[in-house]
Amino acid sequence: MARRTTRYRCRACSYTSAQWYGRCPRCGQWNTMEEVVLEQKARSWVEGGGEVSPTPIDQIPREETLRFSTGVEEVDRVLGGGFVPGSFLIVGGDPGI
Repeated sequence: MARRTTRYRCRACSYTSAQWYGRCPRCGQWNTMEEVVLEQKARSWVEGGGEVSPTPIDQIPREETLRFSTGVEEVDRVLGGGFVPGSFLIVGGDPGI
């Protein structure tokens, strides 16, 4: 599906703008800006343009990675077993929590 975009082009100097001007900013001519409709081809998020179907989470192969325990059981559970070497984690929340 193509996306339509409107631009304005000066007939005198070919200056192009996203908004209409009564006077061209480049050449200074009055009432020379005309509307031009551009159609852009929609981008495909899939290489090759093939069909993609979702994979259920229980069918994704699990990679076993060495993890370091935090010593807090609930934090380890949330992190999937602890910290992964080379990873970065930011923990945030409201003050006093």
